[in-house]
Amino acid sequence: MWWIAVSYTWNRAAHLYVDGKIVALTVTEFLLLQLLASRPGVVKSRNALMDAAYGDDIHVEDRTIDSHIKRVRQKFRIVDGSFDMIDTLYGVGYRFREV
Repeated sequence: MWWIAVSYTWNRAAHLYVDGKIVALTVTEFLLLQLLASRPGVVKSRNALMDAAYGDDIHVEDRTIDSHIKRVRQKFRIVDGSFDMIDTLYGVGYRFREV
């Protein structure tokens, strides 16, 4: 069963605790994870993820979101090698798996 305890400071990083182990995320990575995990099973487009992470004032390439998601997965796999909670739906976006 997955549970995450969170402590964060907006100017630097978010520290998530998964089964007592720290997963350090950047604020951007945390915002993406927060959006995905807040509604498990619901697909979020890259545009929705960009808006959540950067707002309307900053434009980034679609692949930037892919890179952030890749790093989030890598960081979680360090503490749990079987982490597979973020699904990629090619051409559509990403979703956090329902438990």
